[in-house]
Amino acid sequence: MIGASDGSFAIGGRDLHSLADRFGTPLFVYDAGAVRAAYARVRASFAYEPTRIHFAAVSNPNLHLLRLLRSQGAGLHANTPGDVFCGLRAGFLPADIVFSGTNLGEEDLAYVLGSVSHVNVDSLDDLGRACKLAPGRAFGLRIHLEDVLPESRVGLREAEIDEALRIVGAVGGQVDGLHVYCGTHGQSLERYRAALTRLVALASRLPHLACVNLGGGFGYDYRDPEEHPFPFEDLGRAADAAMTECSRRAGRAIVLRAEPGRALVAGAAVLLTRVRSVKPGHERRYVGVDTTVANLTSPAVHGAHRRVVSVDARPPSPLLADVCGCTTYSRDLLAQRAALPEVRVGDLLAVLDAGAYGYCMSSHFLNRPRAAEVFVDAGAATLVTRRETYEDLVAAQLEVPG
Repeated sequence: MIGASDGSFAIGGRDLHSLADRFGTPLFVYDAGAVRAAYARVRASFAYEPTRIHFAAVSNPNLHLLRLLRSQGAGLHANTPGDVFCGLRAGFLPADIVFSGTNLGEEDLAYVLGSVSHVNVDSLDDLGRACKLAPGRAFGLRIHLEDVLPESRVGLREAEIDEALRIVGAVGGQVDGLHVYCGTHGQSLERYRAALTRLVALASRLPHLACVNLGGGFGYDYRDPEEHPFPFEDLGRAADAAMTECSRRAGRAIVLRAEPGRALVAGAAVLLTRVRSVKPGHERRYVGVDTTVANLTSPAVHGAHRRVVSVDARPPSPLLADVCGCTTYSRDLLAQRAALPEVRVGDLLAVLDAGAYGYCMSSHFLNRPRAAEVFVDAGAATLVTRRETYEDLVAAQLEVPG
């Protein structure tokens, strides 16, 4: 993805300095080749057929990215009506989109039910509203597995399945899918194995079952992603055995769906930023840059470590560095205790692994415009999201007379 060549850093074959000079900073830069490679690895891990891989749009709904994944054969997983809108705009067909939302009003449900083919409901309340709007339709149930993820608020309890079947049956509909949410950023293979085993066991209660959905939340090791990738190959082998047995019992092929998000795109992007100041501190340095946690909220919100490298060749430093954003907000820290060399004002830094929960979580907090986004594909760089201006900060506000 990002690598050193002839003493300089490049992404997708393009020198990072040339990209920063052309498009400015802060700048999200994506490697299209890395996205393709990540999707190919995940897809190849599941030998069982029929298997469908749906990209979780919550991690990055950029339209260019969605179109790229669609071209590779991916479907889409939507958490909100906005995800559905972006998926349709990116060219996904209604049959390619799986929706699993929570606490939906009639307006949201009406839009979703009229837009996508596969809808998983999260509660008996949502199911009742959905059945009134679309009687006779098939729904999936998002199940809360208390022994797998006891603290989760998401999904119906197993004890509610019979009532869900009654609600759907009363309006001539069917329950044709089981979906589970194993938690975001999950690294435990055993948790997913246990969830899959439990879903397959519940399958016998659904005479019209057509799909078992293992959900998403697959994790990404931000400290050493190459050494500790999520074990999709092991999960695929477990899924092959479980789903083969599930289909045998049902007497028909049951579709397996998986919904990776972060695991597909986290490592495919960097956030480029320039050094604006270097200040000494107590046993460390404070390296001030031209971006902010409003542009990359995830380290502050999720507490996720981010690797930061200097694009410029500099001598090593004995002091670690806190990389600080361009505001006085006390938690405006892109990285803490980073092993940066002796960087100088004007140097270019790259925050690695910024492809998931990066731009999509950025905001106008602190009144900083959002960064631009660029995709690099086979050496060609394309601007896909323009840099915001100060006018964008107030564009949705109305001038009220008086």
